[in-house]
Amino acid sequence: YEVFAGNTGETKTLRTALENLSKKFNVVRATIVCDRGMLSKDNLEFAQSSTEMNYIIGEKLRKLPAKHHDLVFDKSSYTASGEVLIKDIEHPTRAGARLVLIYSESRAKKDKQDRERLLKKIQKKLKGKENEPKVFISNAGVKKYVLTKGGTATLNLEAIAKDEKWDGFFGIVTDHKTLSSANILSQYRGLWQVEAAFRLTKHNLSTRPIFHWTPHRIKAHISICFQALVLERHLEVRLKKSGQPLTTQNIHDALSKCQKVILQDRRSFRLYEVDSNKPPEAKQIYEAVGLTWRKPTRELPRTKGLVVSSVGSVRPQAMGIAPL
Repeated sequence: YEVFAGNTGETKTLRTALENLSKKFNVVRATIVCDRGMLSKDNLEFAQSSTEMNYIIGEKLRKLPAKHHDLVFDKSSYTASGEVLIKDIEHPTRAGARLVLIYSESRAKKDKQDRERLLKKIQKKLKGKENEPKVFISNAGVKKYVLTKGGTATLNLEAIAKDEKWDGFFGIVTDHKTLSSANILSQYRGLWQVEAAFRLTKHNLSTRPIFHWTPHRIKAHISICFQALVLERHLEVRLKKSGQPLTTQNIHDALSKCQKVILQDRRSFRLYEVDSNKPPEAKQIYEAVGLTWRKPTRELPRTKGLVVSSVGSVRPQAMGIAPL
């Protein structure tokens, strides 16, 4: 696997990773599918120059020259495909490429809700004591909706109106000649699984080798986190197949509550294994992977030479047992 320095931008890693994968696995034909964030000039030129690769990449529609914006906004020329409208045209600025334009009503609603949520935060600041230009300048997402003049800031109504026009529209650029536009959209939508894996790796599994100072320790940390990701995903698939799907957070919450303690009878010196109160989701997980759901309290077999010591201030005296 490839590991890059933490200060390497993701737009700089694509070419190296693909070339190494191609050599290692003797890849004859492949399609690069990535979002708009990876659409750098170098990456696109690399994809276009390769005879072994095609590409399906999110297009930054707002970056199109203004004279081509009507191509996007004219919904009368779109055709219905499931829950979206699609238009497949020759790319107006990239020779030999197709531009697949999509309009989604559900995406339009989300875009509007996201903007309104942001505008409410801006208006709250404008009405309060934070109505100073410096408060808004540092955030690009906020800055475009704010006009600053003198020592005050106001909402930029013209910018808001322009932004509304783009609600629900997004584009995909590809050099595939034969794939249908619906198939291209389907391939692009599959990116959510990659993005979900990144979020899981970063947040839930804490893939952040900040305190590992040598290369082999960093690679080991990444390897362990990736193995954990594979196990997590495998568990989700097993649960889904069993008809009892759980989210990543549900799985983590349930398993974090599965604990056990070893107790010793102070009179007989017998050992007992006592489970915590497991949530019902834990039982689903156990069953999905074929683990036995045991009784909450079990006597452990005697082990010759076992030395048991009692520590801790909590002793359930009424039960005649004490924690190890």
